[in-house]
Amino acid sequence: MTRGPEVRVDELVARLPKGETVLWQGRPDRAALARRVFRVREAGFYFGALALWRFASSLYDGSSALDAAGHALWILPLAAACLAILAATAAGYAKTTRYLLSDKRLVMRTGIAMPITVNVPLAYVVGAAVARHPDGTADVPLEIDPEHRIAWLVLWPSSRPWRFARPAPMLRGIRDADALVSHLSAALEAHHRTAAAPERTSAPTERSEPATGHVPATAAA
Repeated sequence: MTRGPEVRVDELVARLPKGETVLWQGRPDRAALARRVFRVREAGFYFGALALWRFASSLYDGSSALDAAGHALWILPLAAACLAILAATAAGYAKTTRYLLSDKRLVMRTGIAMPITVNVPLAYVVGAAVARHPDGTADVPLEIDPEHRIAWLVLWPSSRPWRFARPAPMLRGIRDADALVSHLSAALEAHHRTAAAPERTSAPTERSEPATGHVPATAAA
């Protein structure tokens, strides 16, 4: 597998417009990507079930237990190769993916052979959530204004699963999720408060609830 150069966070910082403040930066956890994106455990269970079925089928056809075990074991090299490819791909994406949050935007840099940078202004973000997992990592999906769309293939694997009609970016496998959630919530609240101020000034007779950047916790993304 050919890997592209590792993305350096300082390169992303250098590309930010002058005056923006970096609030948080991070990368996905390799094991979390392997489990929840590339489904390494499910693939292992599949090959295990396939080997067990092959063993039972050989016994049913009259083979001895030793021969049946031999028939089942031929699956192991294929299973090892597939799992190694999945694990290596997860490691490659974890190494080359970077997330950077400023007071104006979220920047996501991902890709192994052909890295792609996705720029998500906070003005496009209308909501966010956090999905915590038993391994200590969390996924943070964002809800984007329907008027602004980002292609699912451009976002993947930093995309919310099963959201093809309205793709949504999702920061995956974050270890320091509390810091990210705190900074994201404050940045969204400050941004929407600033955006709402001119509207209240120009139309003082209209009542509207100020938007906030509250990030609720959910059980799953």
